[in-house]
Amino acid sequence: MSANKQVDFDKSLGTRQVMAVSFGLVVCVSTWGSALIGFAEYGVGFIVSILIAGLLYFLIAMNYSELATMYPRAASIRTYVEGEFGNRLGSMASMIYVLSFAAGVSAEVIFFGYVLNGFVPGVPWWGWAILVTTFGLIVNLIGIKNVGKLSDYLLWAIVVITLLVGIFAFTGLSIQAPDFSKLTTGFFTDGFAGLIGAFLLAMWLFAGFEVAAPLAEEVKNPGKSLPRGMFFAILAIGVLNIIFGLGAYLLVPADVLSSESGLIQIGSYIAGSVGVVVLFLFAVFCTVATVLANYSSVSRLMYGMAEKPGNMLPAKLKWLHPTFKTPWRTLITYYAVTLTLMLSLGGGGMATLVYISSFIWIVQYVIAISTNIALRKKIPDYPRPYRVPGGNIPILSIIGLVGLVVFLALSVIPPFGDIYTFYYGFGMIVVVAVYGLIMGSISEKEKSKKIAG
Repeated sequence: MSANKQVDFDKSLGTRQVMAVSFGLVVCVSTWGSALIGFAEYGVGFIVSILIAGLLYFLIAMNYSELATMYPRAASIRTYVEGEFGNRLGSMASMIYVLSFAAGVSAEVIFFGYVLNGFVPGVPWWGWAILVTTFGLIVNLIGIKNVGKLSDYLLWAIVVITLLVGIFAFTGLSIQAPDFSKLTTGFFTDGFAGLIGAFLLAMWLFAGFEVAAPLAEEVKNPGKSLPRGMFFAILAIGVLNIIFGLGAYLLVPADVLSSESGLIQIGSYIAGSVGVVVLFLFAVFCTVATVLANYSSVSRLMYGMAEKPGNMLPAKLKWLHPTFKTPWRTLITYYAVTLTLMLSLGGGGMATLVYISSFIWIVQYVIAISTNIALRKKIPDYPRPYRVPGGNIPILSIIGLVGLVVFLALSVIPPFGDIYTFYYGFGMIVVVAVYGLIMGSISEKEKSKKIAG
């Protein structure tokens, strides 16, 4: 093993690969499952929730693009927050970020395991979970270029299958005749309460697009490729979720659509046994893409968290493989953490974990936008390859921040929201934030001793 300082990251990602990684992280099986649940519970009115969430995500993406191109570092959110609020809050923010991704990928793989167990009952859900996470780890170990290429191929396969579901449903080519009467019934049946209740569900459809930010050191031209890749990913995610979810809604009864066998039923309603096989492959492609992107991103963030001075993870984790130029130690560590988390849950509570993950994700989005607004005021002349439109305090950032806070509050506070999502989500944030605060305080003391010495 050569010294880490002799090995640099491999800059091999372009705009299309950035989009593929961002898209791949988001469009997991639980994302499509959440879209199906949304249409089953809220009907075509769920499209409004998707559009609102998509608009908010464009505003979030603008802020992440500015931050990531200002500081194209693997440490990502920690670097941004430290620049304005200091090491303690930077450490806390990075821990919240890791938590959001660890909880998210655990929810995804659990859901994936149960879906595939429905396709192949002989393999338990945890068998599928171990298989897909191990495959994702191996591909990540052998180079980011391989992650980018495979993500690119999976992107196109997912898009084609998604469009086919919509085409077969809207044109009536499916075995089961579509029920077009659903398009004129059930719109806003739950009124404003339904819109708010669907918010966290709709936000989950896009959560994780910023996965590309910690990969900034491996992007050829981060100033252009990062913003373009994230923007295109959000647009594609929104359009495809509407096409896929609405198409399935026209074909499959609502009670079946929201069940664990929803994907199986969609396949059988479209093309019988052939459709079941295609949707089986669809589930595999989606989850592999998610694990690939999740592992590549979080391992880079953990790599940055192990950087001296102020490291909040053991410094030995900051090591790149001299041949593959990937952070093997953080990849393997994160693999162990996520596998332990998903297996310890026993396969239960996936839906609850989705809502909690959405809550945690939105909190870290609030942190990121607040940081960008503060940095605009503190260092307005700092080079920014991408800037959120506006002056030193961009109005679009403020609109995005206010929108997130308002919808987040309404979605967890009765009578519109579920207070237990707040209890569990906030409780998990406090635990990891306290760890970050402690490690940040230790780091500050070490810095002070060095200065005094």
